[in-house]
Amino acid sequence: MAASVQIRDIPSGEWWMRTAFAGRSDQPPVLFLHGSGNGVNAASTWQHTLGDLGQDHFCVAPDQLGCGDSSHPDPPLASNAAYFHTRVRALVGMLDELKVAKVTVVGNSMGASVAQLMAILAPSRVERLVLIGAATREQNRETQSSHGFYDQPSKARLRESLNRLLADPAAFSAMADAIAEERYPRAVRLDVRKSHLAALEAPDSPDRTEALAKVTQRTLVVHGARDETVPISSGLEVAQALPNAEFVVLGGSGHWVQFERAATFTSLVRRFIAGELDG
Repeated sequence: MAASVQIRDIPSGEWWMRTAFAGRSDQPPVLFLHGSGNGVNAASTWQHTLGDLGQDHFCVAPDQLGCGDSSHPDPPLASNAAYFHTRVRALVGMLDELKVAKVTVVGNSMGASVAQLMAILAPSRVERLVLIGAATREQNRETQSSHGFYDQPSKARLRESLNRLLADPAAFSAMADAIAEERYPRAVRLDVRKSHLAALEAPDSPDRTEALAKVTQRTLVVHGARDETVPISSGLEVAQALPNAEFVVLGGSGHWVQFERAATFTSLVRRFIAGELDG
């Protein structure tokens, strides 16, 4: 039976983090980091993962700083790089509040970039890494593709942006409809809009290839075979930069493997955390 998912606000220094939880705090902890997008939040991004993995893990999925229903710095931060570094600090502060010393970090797209940076800046807090749709530098294709949404905001435009994340949009039409319905009221909020646009001010971040060579944690790099947001070559580049990485390509999926290959993805993560994929 799937674990129930609960939502709580967790303090982190001067901020607070709207966080979805599943599982018990005495189980192995896993931190989930969502990607970017209009009105994005953790609960919708990881809806097919938390209940399943929460059966035997303590799953913690926050809306990242400047996203969703977590704190939005006011005034907004000056650049995308500033958001990245501040998000890592906020995540560490949240883990301190939860008294969680070390976690496996699972990140999707922009969340995969934050996960990489967390392993670089706070290596003692990261047990293992799972990176989905990752690149050695933040390409912001997902963010940039949603930039034009604010020219003429509409639920239809938000729904259209979700199609680009899926290899087979028709197969997941009802799911995408529900996510667009849930995210739209959040996407048009002023604080969400300001944070989203501020993060585009300096979209290019430094190449992390050299720094990743020093990340010793076991890492699982997962990429959808039909990902049109971040190319497979980017995921392979990340895996090659990391000294202890496994690279897995999942067929029949695009940028959102956690939706399109939900059962396979969760099984991979569970086996990886248990050390069953270690060479």
